[in-house]
This record gives sequence, C-alpha cells and structure tokens, in this order.
Amino acid sequence: MVVKQRMGHFPWVKAFDQFDLAFQPGVEEKRVRELATLRFVEQAETVVLTGPPGVGKTMLAIGLGMEAIRAGYSVYFITLSEMADQVPRDCNDPKWTEKMRVLSSPKLLIIGEVG
Repeated sequence: MVVKQRMGHFPWVKAFDQFDLAFQPGVEEKRVRELATLRFVEQAETVVLTGPPGVGKTMLAIGLGMEAIRAGYSVYFITLSEMADQVPRDCNDPKWTEKMRVLSSPKLLIIGEVG
C-alpha cells in the first residue's frame, strides 16, 4: 500500500476516517458518507468539492483517494498549478502525450487547489 500511496502523489496522507465531520457544520455528513462508498469512482462520475479555504476540501479529497487505494483503485493527485506547470502547451510536444497518459490512466484523478 505504501507504493500505491507514493504513486498517488499525495502531499500528505490522511485516512478518510480522520476527516472530522463535526469540524465544519456546513458539510453534509450524508453526502460525505455517500462519497466514501466510492460509487462515483466505479461510475466514472465527476465530483467537485467546493467551499471557502480551510473547510477541509483537500483533506477530504485525499481521504477519499486513500479509500480508493484501499479498494484497489489507481489514484493520482495533482494540484492545478502543478498540472499547468507540467503539461506542455503544445499538444504536438511528445511530453504532452506522456503527461496526458499519466493523467488519464488512474481510475481516480484528484485535482486539488483549483481556486
């Protein structure tokens, strides 16, 4: 599992059960528990976590990523700024193709720190 965690490129490791649902009263526990079932991964659905800074969006995303790894899914975490830095602007650049392969290969791609 450590190798898979490294492959996920998580900035830190937090298990889903370490996410304190009581910390943020605006977080709907029912929705979070539904996300933890990972049905959205199996059904290839997009999930967008929104809210002001400090509410735990990244921590929740990492926790869900760790759950997905435990369930046997491949996971990759990248921030939007890292993606912008790493993906060449020219789609004819061979590095573009390689980066697209890396980003499209995991079952769950987590793009953090979007806004």
